[in-house]
Amino acid sequence: MNVLTQGQCPSYVHVGTPGSYDIVPLASLLRAAGVQSLEGPSDAAAHATLRHAGMVLMLHVHYDNTRTWDTAHFQYTWRVERVRGSEFKAVQRGDARGLNGTRENRHGINLVVVFSGQVRVSLSARR
Repeated sequence: MNVLTQGQCPSYVHVGTPGSYDIVPLASLLRAAGVQSLEGPSDAAAHATLRHAGMVLMLHVHYDNTRTWDTAHFQYTWRVERVRGSEFKAVQRGDARGLNGTRENRHGINLVVVFSGQVRVSLSARR
């Protein structure tokens, strides 16, 4: 089953609940970035799929707690994009057993998270 083309998010997406961590599957981020399938053609490497060439995703997180005077109430937005023409791979010579003739060529997704926002700080004078 290809999660990227299901048309709905997997059941374990969990975002925005106070007191809980956000959980977003990589497949949901890929879909939001416009990646329909990892088997599609790469625009960075000739005759390669996105799965083989790898890619870079930029996740922009914008934070804001300036809407009210209560700094415990905040909001944030996410925006994800695939960096066109990017590829991502790591080449490692040798392996964990010390066999130097082995070459591991790994391809993957580099997720770069960029934070921005506005923060209100409440300072009170004490004597």
